[in-house]
Formats: sequence, structure tokens, C-alpha cells
Amino acid sequence: MFVRGCRVALACALSALALAGCSSGDKPVALPSLSQSPTASPTPSPTNSATELAAVSAVVRRYFALINGPSTAAAADELISIMTAPCKCRRVASSVRDAASKGQTYFGKATITSFVPSIDGQAAADVLVDYDSTVSGLRDAHGRVLHRDPAMKDMSADFRLVRVGGVWRIDIVEIIRDGHPA
Repeated sequence: MFVRGCRVALACALSALALAGCSSGDKPVALPSLSQSPTASPTPSPTNSATELAAVSAVVRRYFALINGPSTAAAADELISIMTAPCKCRRVASSVRDAASKGQTYFGKATITSFVPSIDGQAAADVLVDYDSTVSGLRDAHGRVLHRDPAMKDMSADFRLVRVGGVWRIDIVEIIRDGHPA
């Protein structure tokens, strides 16, 4: 696991995207068989594939909507509900919950610039997201800025999802590119 720092947007919440994320390391790749299969393998129907891509996409888009939204315990609960238990990205939810309990709020916004989902089998998927962020940070209950990060451009993360009990959940967030100040 690596930690790239708090300069990624929304102070702890959005930077938690980078912090919580995630892991570096190589992603295992299944290689195709070298021999001919004696029977035809089932091909997913285009409708089913489109439905799965839409479901996976909705989870990651909801993640961004939540980190861009108010810092509330309800937002933290919903973030946890879209993540697997072992995902280090749950630190995002912990940061939001901690801020809310202290009357603090995150400011700033992450804007998705590119979004590429793919299904990696029956129970795995990836969504490659490029995004920019505005100036962001954390304010106390009186509006004083406790932490401020610059606007950033050209950040990239790979969201790895797994199907748990028929529901897609974020399992790993791997930072691909830190980006640069805007």
C-alpha cells in the first residue's frame, strides 16, 4: 500500500481517495488457454453486459457523488455500504464520519474527466477514472480552514469492484496517477 499524501482534493475525504486507496502492485491477469476448447463457452448477452457495466458504473459514480457531497454520518454510512469490509478505501468513510462528528466540513469538488468501466468475469470489474479537483480542504465548525490543498489536474485511479451477494462493491482503489497542480 502506498500513501501519496493529502494534496489530492477534498482534504481528507477526497485525498482519502488517494490515501485510502489503495494499493500499488501488479494486478493478476488471466491468460487465455493455448488449447482449443472442446465446447463453446457461453458468451454473455449484450444486454447483460450493458446491465453489469451500468451497475458497476453507478457504484463508482455514487462514490464520487458522496465525496463531493456534505460531510455527514449518513454519507459515511453510504460510503461504507458500497465498499467491501477489507477495502482500505473505507478510510474515506472514517474521515467523513470523524469530520461530521466534530462539526467540520470538507470543501472542494472532484470532476470526472474520463470514465472507462470493464467487466472482468462474473464477479469482478474495473473502472478507470481520470479526474480533476478544485481547491479543497477541511473547515472547522466556525468556517476556519484547517487544511487546504491546491486544485489538481489529470489524476487517475483504478476502482476494482467485486460482486458480493449479488451487489457490486468497491474492493480496491489503486492510484494510477497523482496528477499535478492546476
